[in-house]
Amino acid sequence: MIVVVVPQNGDFPDGDTVVEQFFRRTIGQAWNERRASQLMDACLAVSSLGNVIVTTFTAARVKQEIAKEGILPFSLVFAKNVNIIEWVTKKLKRSKQVEEPVEHPPQERVTTTPERAGFEPIPLPALVLHCGFSTILILASIRIPQSRDAYPLLVEIYTYPIDAMVAICLSFGMIWMRSRETDEWNTYSTVNRWFSLITAIIVFVANAFPVAALWIPESAPGSSIPWYIVPTIGWTLVLAGFIYYMVFRFAVPLFLGGAILEVKRDPVIGIDNEGHFVQHGEMVYQKWSVPEDEDIPYPNGHGDEVELK
Repeated sequence: MIVVVVPQNGDFPDGDTVVEQFFRRTIGQAWNERRASQLMDACLAVSSLGNVIVTTFTAARVKQEIAKEGILPFSLVFAKNVNIIEWVTKKLKRSKQVEEPVEHPPQERVTTTPERAGFEPIPLPALVLHCGFSTILILASIRIPQSRDAYPLLVEIYTYPIDAMVAICLSFGMIWMRSRETDEWNTYSTVNRWFSLITAIIVFVANAFPVAALWIPESAPGSSIPWYIVPTIGWTLVLAGFIYYMVFRFAVPLFLGGAILEVKRDPVIGIDNEGHFVQHGEMVYQKWSVPEDEDIPYPNGHGDEVELK
């Protein structure tokens, strides 16, 4: 026997959702409808809080890794980790400074740390950058006539370029590499070529459909947002990213006299108390340097090096 709590032809007054009807028809009947609505709001708040926490720290780490590659302006600033909790604790409790790591003779470039900090450092500059862009999105949604349309709009703007269009690019690249038998990628991968090709086609079609379907002029019932807002903003962000890449790839080296960006990342490896190798940090070096090539296709190709600090 199948029990359907919310009937298919049920009447949803005042724009109620299926979740609201579910809580009212289950907990509301046994307890109180007002309490059921409050419980639903509490569950949604806890769920949203977990989503915000995960997304915030994940996005901050992603921005930090991008900064380590020297792609962002002031990359070394956003690539730093800051142990702000330990810094505040030291200021308040005047605790002793953590001992400096000492070299471990048997292993090259391996250090041991007798005393570890109580708190792990966080990518504070990248977190501030993420907070800034999130604040811009929130402030931009203030002018929406109906407040209930703000959150769905932000979710759609995030999903359209980040989830759908990135999946399209990845699946298209997989199709391109797997469709040619002579491609070197087929010799590196041990997975069946046709299995990967079929999977990539399914992912491509599944994500290309919503990307194209959003251009069909059809607004949601009762929505105060025009149908073209989400795809327009999504493609604008993609175009802005492409322009930024072209400027960074061609215009900046031309402006610096043919310099190219050199990035070196050296992990700092240590040994914990149990003898396990642990990465404590990473040293990142970035430098714009001119290659020593007389045939370089840029004017003033042998200028001085420009180093980012």
